[in-house]
Amino acid sequence: MFALRLSFALALLSLAAAHGSLRGGADLPVLPAVDSAISMVQVDAMAMQSTARNLGVRGDMTVNGVLSTSTLTSPVGDVKVSGNVEVSGSIKSASTLGSFLSARSSTSVTNGIQPKGSELQILGKIEADSIDAGAVSSSFLEIDGVRQWQLVSLSDFEEDTNAAEGWDHTDLTECAGNKFLGGPCTKAGSTEVKKTYTGLPPHSQLRVAAKYLFIDSWDGESAYMKINDQVQWAETYNHAQVEGKGINVCGNETPEGRYMRNLDVTVPHTTDDFSLTFGATTDEHSCDESFGVDSIMVFVR
Repeated sequence: MFALRLSFALALLSLAAAHGSLRGGADLPVLPAVDSAISMVQVDAMAMQSTARNLGVRGDMTVNGVLSTSTLTSPVGDVKVSGNVEVSGSIKSASTLGSFLSARSSTSVTNGIQPKGSELQILGKIEADSIDAGAVSSSFLEIDGVRQWQLVSLSDFEEDTNAAEGWDHTDLTECAGNKFLGGPCTKAGSTEVKKTYTGLPPHSQLRVAAKYLFIDSWDGESAYMKINDQVQWAETYNHAQVEGKGINVCGNETPEGRYMRNLDVTVPHTTDDFSLTFGATTDEHSCDESFGVDSIMVFVR
């Protein structure tokens, strides 16, 4: 009963105070109005742990610290991150578009890799137990920004059929278990041998590597290689200067003092074809002095 009377008295006192204020009595303090625009909302950490309801944000939300969530979705558009995204579990996406993707451990692809436009660019290295593809086509390989050579033709003349296809002379010789183009007692070993290569991919440099064979009794004659009828390599040889120091490998009884020379020539080149010629200035019968070529490799880049 006492509590009821006290509450009633307090109510009358409040009413009287308000009545006095209206009649010119002492003014009561007026609280300032809440600003309609709130620049920052701080939520107690315990309040964010509610699992029964969702937190909805319309507009922008800035997180200065760490945002930890099991699921991050957007019902109205894209989710954009300007900094780093660290994922301890997995990322599942129908498509991924990015200027640079770095994977420090491993990347598992279940639905394949699709290029952007007509090109697929991979920075770094590819490690795989196996690669299964109907066809693999590569134009050029770049390592650390440096374009590498692409091998477009290899002729080692070891095949039994069509080993010298495309050359204007197709005589083959075998010496010491090695087959090559030209050789002693052959037309190809005493005159120029020439071939025209076509269908080269776009490039700016042409490289030719080969093995040139000096056979039997050369007497100061010159060996040479031409690219598009321009001499790109030449060397003279005289068997008398190395007499007693050579080994008879091929041809007649004259020892070969300089049996083989490795060639590697690079020239500027842009067209999709070129002619390659090997020859010698020998002036005796090919059974007395001749030449051969082997392991002819053509590169571009």
